[in-house]
Amino acid sequence: MKIIAIILVVKLFLLSSSLAEEPDYTNDLNQNIREFNWKIKNTSIPVGSQSSTTEIITLTKNNWILKCAIHYFPYNRSDTRCSLP
Repeated sequence: MKIIAIILVVKLFLLSSSLAEEPDYTNDLNQNIREFNWKIKNTSIPVGSQSSTTEIITLTKNNWILKCAIHYFPYNRSDTRCSLP
């Protein structure tokens, strides 16, 4: 009887870890919102200098948080990086 209980507990742990898979996302903010259904939770005030400015956008989806940093550079150039904290 103890062996059956142990097997059940182990199976529950394995099942719960498989349910906690990371959601899909990319480094493209618009694609995350349109295709992967992330929702904007918060946007920071852009902070920077003459060479670059950075804005942090917080997205949420099913209790997951995704942080996207948009770096603005001179001459209409930008770079976006998104990651799960």
